Amino acid sequence: MATFLKSIGGRGTIPGQFLYPSGVALDKDGNVYVVDSGNARFQKFKAPYLTGDNQTVDNSIDYVSNGVSRNGSTVVQFIKPTRIAISSEISEANTIYVLDEYRKEIVECDMDGYGLTSISQPAFSKPVDIAVTNGNTLCICIRGR
Repeated sequence: MATFLKSIGGRGTIPGQFLYPSGVALDKDGNVYVVDSGNARFQKFKAPYLTGDNQTVDNSIDYVSNGVSRNGSTVVQFIKPTRIAISSEISEANTIYVLDEYRKEIVECDMDGYGLTSISQPAFSKPVDIAVTNGNTLCICIRGR
């Protein structure tokens, strides 16, 4: 049985806050990534999430990402990101995948949150979720046609 420990963030638009959090993922180092549809972004919270007294949440924001690339060009500007998945590879090639339900695209980001490329197919008419297998295969759940 799982035990609720703490919550992170609150309602709002500044870093550390959310308007409509809709997905969460953890990386191999225990960092938490939260995708926020209402603010069209995802945020990375550095591990550990609790301070030494194990009572206070440490809202250590590592970064906030909206899909812009490292050189400032727009790979895709998130409109309604709803899900997030992270590759489990134990190397520097880890990747963050963000499903933008409105655009019907998956945005591939590096581990610093910068957009690399977007993936779109006609079959993505109603994408609802994404996951990455242990072999780093991206899986996409699509609602019936």
